[in-house]
Amino acid sequence: MNIKRILTILLSFVAILLVANVIELAASNVNDIPKPNAESVSMGKILGLSAVSSFSPGIALLSVTYNVKKNKNSHGENNWLVGWLWLFWIVAFIDVMLDKFPILSNVNHFVEHGLIWYVAYVAVTALGADMSMIYGALTGSGVQAVRQTYHATVTAGSLGTGTPIVSTIEDVVTGMAMYAMI
Repeated sequence: MNIKRILTILLSFVAILLVANVIELAASNVNDIPKPNAESVSMGKILGLSAVSSFSPGIALLSVTYNVKKNKNSHGENNWLVGWLWLFWIVAFIDVMLDKFPILSNVNHFVEHGLIWYVAYVAVTALGADMSMIYGALTGSGVQAVRQTYHATVTAGSLGTGTPIVSTIEDVVTGMAMYAMI
């Protein structure tokens, strides 16, 4: 089986799971999702997290989920989020792996751009977050556009050999920055 078929199957599986989650969220009552008693987050931190997570969304997603699991889930308010941890590992793996291949990384960035807005939509509607999530999505979109531009430049300039190097640097920077910010 070639790599294109494997990636197509994996992406189809994740897409089906995401669509099922959207349908579940749409059918559920907003009051069914518990609101955490979390401290408020500054606008600067939201924008910073959005910008950093645009470089490697899979790693950022895992960082936030593990932070919630470790530090902010003492009363079980976020069990629904922690319950999706297995899916976040799949998303992170696919994100990190697709970013290492020259052509696939461009497709991956396009999909990530849509996911930025999906996360903002869920946060504002289902989780009852304020409009700062929209500002975060705008910041993430801007960073993602810059990222797509320099990835295309590096890929073309190095004939694809620079793509895995740039991607690995982004993954490391994202992991370190998320650790420092959370």
